Amino acid sequence: MGNAAADMDSLEMAERAYKMAELLNYSPLNKVLYNLACVQSRSDDPWAAEQSLVAALELGYNNLDNIYKDKDLDNVRKSGFSSGVRRAIAGLGDPDKLQWNIFYRQFEALNMPLQIDFNYRNSLTETKTLGYDFDRFVNEMRESRFSRGDGNIYYRVGIVKNTDSVKALIYAVKNVMLSDDGPATFYLASYNAAGKLIDKKS
Repeated sequence: MGNAAADMDSLEMAERAYKMAELLNYSPLNKVLYNLACVQSRSDDPWAAEQSLVAALELGYNNLDNIYKDKDLDNVRKSGFSSGVRRAIAGLGDPDKLQWNIFYRQFEALNMPLQIDFNYRNSLTETKTLGYDFDRFVNEMRESRFSRGDGNIYYRVGIVKNTDSVKALIYAVKNVMLSDDGPATFYLASYNAAGKLIDKKS
């Protein structure tokens, strides 16, 4: 749908379609994000286009010929690529960076103010679970790496702050050893651009 809308110059519809495809984890996601960047550039929104292009690069998009020649990106290239785009191009093929970007992009932006109560705890479902593949970013996972029968399940809650230099995320740990109604602990964790933990509060 995004491709068809873009071909018909229905850029707003195309942008909505690509964003929906991103939420639905269409594969390859880096191609979806590259197409989103092209549409945003054509819509004269170079800042949003650069953010999408950086995300595409960090998730493995590596067709540099397209990036430097695609007419859809003319508005992004007009004044030269930003430092963020240049860093992303320089970091192509970095598996650690790729894992960090896959991790934090699972977290959707939260509407504030956020009230975390018992009902919110009950909204943590299987669709929001975090796999142990990301234990390098969640200390509690690392601590239980050798005892995965400890009854803890990890959930993504959402993203509070999302800038080039800092990502602040909320995740939750729920213990279901005795019952599905086990207690849950919520953590607010901030990370630098490389995914290194800066601070954390529960």
